[in-house]
Amino acid sequence: MAKNPYFNNFDHEGQQNLVEECTLETINMHGMDMWYVPRNFVNEDFLFGEDVLSAFTKAFSVTMYISNTEGFEGEGDIIAKFGLEIRDSIELIIGRREFEGLVTAYDSDIARPREGDLIYFPLAKSLFEIVFTEHERPFYSLGRNYVYQVRAELFQYNQEDLDTGIAAIDNTETDLVNADDISKDVFAQNTEIETEADTEILDFSQQNPFGSF
Repeated sequence: MAKNPYFNNFDHEGQQNLVEECTLETINMHGMDMWYVPRNFVNEDFLFGEDVLSAFTKAFSVTMYISNTEGFEGEGDIIAKFGLEIRDSIELIIGRREFEGLVTAYDSDIARPREGDLIYFPLAKSLFEIVFTEHERPFYSLGRNYVYQVRAELFQYNQEDLDTGIAAIDNTETDLVNADDISKDVFAQNTEIETEADTEILDFSQQNPFGSF
């Protein structure tokens, strides 16, 4: 039996436009302006699919809705092998039409929020790296999708160049460099541990530190 021709649930352009307008209005009312920072590949390794010389030279102001209601998600703050690690994550909703009008219209290569690009979250003054972009949720409401659902994790700095021209973003590079500076690591500068290791654990004054000949 064929579908009832008197009901048009999946390709009525008027209804689709109404849903999209309501969705974008909700994002603009309850969301906030963030910076979308695309990644530029300087010397891409096509074998491993990575670029150790990535740079971030542009930034676009885009209104995004924060799905998190009780704080950041993810594993939070944990004590790992090499000290304290912050593994916060955030979930954002971005209107397709607004993203295409602000970002894709400027750079046609960026058709959607891309994994590896960054988002600057002004409230936390932090950069988050996009790890996944869901483009089919909600699932074809009235036959069309209207938003991108972006999941991002706190950016792990790896000597990338931040030169977007936005002071709030570019200044985070200095903060990240200082955070990675080993000279500020109290464990690396603990002379008491080094002295005890040299004098009590191994005596390198002997020719054979594990015994005598």
